[in-house]
Amino acid sequence: MSQCYHCGLDTTSNTPYHHEIDGSERIFCCPGCQAVALTIHENGLQDYYKLRSANASPLLKRQPADYELYNEPLLQAEFIKKNTASNWEAEIFIEDLHCAACCWLIEKAVTRQKGIEDIQVNLSTHKALVKFDPEHCKAADIFSAISKLGYQAVPASGNTPQKHLQHQRKEDLKRLGLAGLIMMQTGMFSIALYAGEFQGIAYSHQTLIRVFSLILSTIMLAYCAKPFFQGALRNLKNKALGMDTPISIALSGAWVSSAYATMSGNGHVYFDSIAMFTFLLLLARYIESGSRNHPSYWHFRPDIPANCKHLDQQGKIMIVPVASLKAGQIILINPGETIVADGEIIEGCSSVDDSSISGEFLPKRKSANDPVYAGSINHDGTLKVRVSRASGDSSLSVINRLTERAMLEKPEIAGFAETVASLFTLIVLSSTGLCGFLWWYFNPEKPAQEIFEICFSMLIASCPCALSLATPAALAFTHNSFRAKGVFIVTNNVIEKLVTISRAMFDKTGTLTEGSFRIAEIQTLGSRNKNQCIAIATTIESVSDHPVSGAFRQAQASGRKVNHAPDSFCLFSGEGIEAEIKDTAYRMGSLPFCQEWQPDLGMKVMTGAAHYQRIWLVSKEECLACFCLEDSIRSDAADLVSYFSRQKLTTEIMSGDSSSHVEFVAGKLHIDNFHTGMTASQKLKMIKDRQKKGESVLMIGDGINDAPVLAAANVSIAMGNASDISKNSADILLCSNRLSDIKTLLIQSRKTLRIIKQNIGWALFYNCSILPMAGLGLVPPWLAAIGMSLSSLGVIINARRLKLPLELSTVHG
Repeated sequence: MSQCYHCGLDTTSNTPYHHEIDGSERIFCCPGCQAVALTIHENGLQDYYKLRSANASPLLKRQPADYELYNEPLLQAEFIKKNTASNWEAEIFIEDLHCAACCWLIEKAVTRQKGIEDIQVNLSTHKALVKFDPEHCKAADIFSAISKLGYQAVPASGNTPQKHLQHQRKEDLKRLGLAGLIMMQTGMFSIALYAGEFQGIAYSHQTLIRVFSLILSTIMLAYCAKPFFQGALRNLKNKALGMDTPISIALSGAWVSSAYATMSGNGHVYFDSIAMFTFLLLLARYIESGSRNHPSYWHFRPDIPANCKHLDQQGKIMIVPVASLKAGQIILINPGETIVADGEIIEGCSSVDDSSISGEFLPKRKSANDPVYAGSINHDGTLKVRVSRASGDSSLSVINRLTERAMLEKPEIAGFAETVASLFTLIVLSSTGLCGFLWWYFNPEKPAQEIFEICFSMLIASCPCALSLATPAALAFTHNSFRAKGVFIVTNNVIEKLVTISRAMFDKTGTLTEGSFRIAEIQTLGSRNKNQCIAIATTIESVSDHPVSGAFRQAQASGRKVNHAPDSFCLFSGEGIEAEIKDTAYRMGSLPFCQEWQPDLGMKVMTGAAHYQRIWLVSKEECLACFCLEDSIRSDAADLVSYFSRQKLTTEIMSGDSSSHVEFVAGKLHIDNFHTGMTASQKLKMIKDRQKKGESVLMIGDGINDAPVLAAANVSIAMGNASDISKNSADILLCSNRLSDIKTLLIQSRKTLRIIKQNIGWALFYNCSILPMAGLGLVPPWLAAIGMSLSSLGVIINARRLKLPLELSTVHG
C-alpha cells in the first residue's frame, strides 16, 4: 500500500492516478486530488506541501476548510474571470451529474448562498458557471456549498474536466459490464424457477437458486445501482424530486419483497427484473453520456501544455508556466508541439494546423509576421513566437468561455421539458400510490403480490428519462456539429431565434468582401510624391486594426521606410484617423471626413475603376493623396444572398464606406438595399427602426463599430477576423470565415428544433400511454424495464441524426 501525495489516504501502488512532480512520480487516490496537486504546482505554490501541518482531506470527504486553497490568487487565475471588483465568474467542474434534476438542484440550492448572484450548470460538460461578489462570498464558499449537496467539485482548468469525465466513463463501463454478467446469471436462474413452477422443483433446489439470486442482486444494487441511490438520497436530503427517486423506490421495493419471499419460502421473486432494469438503465445512461461528452467535443478543445519554452532577453531557454506568459514575451515552439498562446511569428516557417479555431483541417503554411493561435499544432518547423495575449485571453480561451456560457444558458424549450419532467416524477409517484390503494380497496381478493407487481411496473415504465434527455441530447449534437465546422454558438435561444429571421443585414468590408485590401493606384494631389504619401499613410494606419490598414502594412513589409507610430492620434469610428507626425497634423479616411479640412477635395479629378474604395489623405495645409483600394467579393457571398432571397428574407448592406464600392457590391450580389457612409449610431438606429416595425433582424459584421449593432440585433454573427469587441457582442462566431456556413446554420437550426419537438412529443406520448397501461396490470415488470430503456435510447438515436455531415443537410435546404 502507498499513500496519496495530496491527502495521505492509503491507496494501491497500481492506481491509475499518477503524475511526475518535481522529478518524482507521485500517486493519488482519485482524479480530484491529482487535479488539485497539479494546479498547485503549475502555479508555483509547491510550498503548500512543505508548510501544511496535516494532509488535506480526501476529495470524497472534504471539509469546508479544505477548500481554502481555492482563495489563493494564483490558483484563482486558472478558473476565475474577474470582470469587475464586485463581479467575478468561476468555472467549476462537478462530478456525478446524471440528469436535469441534478442541475436544477445545484442551481436552486447554491444561489441561496450569500454573495452568489447566479449559477448555471451544464449537464453535457458537467461544468458550472458561477457569478459571485468576492466581497460577500469567497471561492471556497462555492465549493463548500456544492459539496454539502453531495456533489464533488474541482476547478475547471486545463484538461481536468476531460480527465474526470474519462475516469467516470470507465467507472460506468465497469458497472455496466458487471450488471450485464449478473443479469445473464440471474436470467439463467429465473428460467429454472419458471420451469419449476410448471414442471415441479424440489423446495431445497428452489431455495438454493433464490439465495444465489439474492446474493447477486445484492451485489447489483450495492455497486451497479449505487449512482441511483446516491442521487435519490441527495434529492431526499434537499427535499427535491428527480428521476433517481422512482428508480430507487422500485429497485428497493422489488429487492425487499424478493428477499422476504426467499427467506419465508412464500411468494414471487423479482431478481431477474431487478437485474434487467438496472442493466438497461445503465446501458441507456452510458450511451447518453457518451453522446453528450463525445470525443469530438474535446477534439476542438486542444490540450494546452502546462509549461512552455520561453526565450529571455539573452536568448536563454527557460521552462515557465503557460499561465505566467505575458504579451511581448518570446516563446519557442518545436515541431509537433501545441502553440500555447496567441502571437506573431518572428522567426521560422512551418505548417500549422489551426482547426481548433477555424474548423479547417488542412494545415496552413506560416512564416514571419503571420499570426498564430493558442491550441494550433506546429507540424514541421521550429517557430519563435512573440506572445500577443496572455493564455487566459487567447482566442481559443475566449471562444471556449463564450461557447460554454451558451451551453449553460438553457433555451426556452429546454426549460419547458425540464419543468414537465419534474412534474411528471411527482405524478408517477402519486399515481403509483393511488393505483395500489384502488386495487386493494376495490379488488380485495387480488393477491398483494400482484398489486405490488403493478406498482413496480408503473415506477419502472414511467421514469421520465426520455423527457429530460429530449432537449439536451439534440443541443449537444448540434453544438458539436457546428463546432466541427468552425461555427461557435455563444448565446442561448439562438437556434430558436434563427428560424424567425425576416431580414439579413450585412457589413461590407471583411464580411461580404475578403477584407484583404491592396493598393491598386495612388494619386498625389499636393507637394508630396507617392513614396512620401504612402510613408505617412502607413504610419497613420499602424494604430488601426481596420481591414483597410492591411493594405498599408503590406507597403511597410515591402521595405519602404516609415515611422513606427504617430506622435498622437484619434480614431473617428466609421470616418477615419486624425494624427500628428513631427508637428504636422494629418487626416486620413472618408471624403466627408477629410473635406472638413480641405473643402475643395471633392473637386479633384479622380481616375481608376468606379468600384475602387478611395481613402483620402490631407493635412491642414494641403490635399496630399488619394489611395484607390481594391477588395474582392467573397466567393460564397452570392450563394448566401441567393439562399436568403429564396427564403423570402430581405437583404441589406450597412457600410461605413462612403465610396461607390458599396453600390458595386450590392449590385453584383443582387442585395435589396444598401446604405453608405454610416456611423455606428446610424446603424444602430436603423436596426431598431426595423425591429419597431416587427421585423426580426440577423446582423453579420466584423468591425469595432459593428459591436453595438451586433448586440442590438435579434441574432448576430461575427466573422472569424472580427475585432474582440465584436466577438463578445455576437451570438455566433463564424471562425471558419465561410459565408456558406451561415446557410448551413439556418438549415441545421430548423432540423434541430424539429428533432427536439419530435423527442418531446415521443417522450410525452410514451409516458402518458405506458402509465395507465401499467396501472391496469397490462405491463409486466420485465416489459416495463425494456420499454423505459427503449424510450430513452429512441430519443438519443433520433438526436444522433444531427451528427450527419452538415454538407448533406444543405442539399435538402
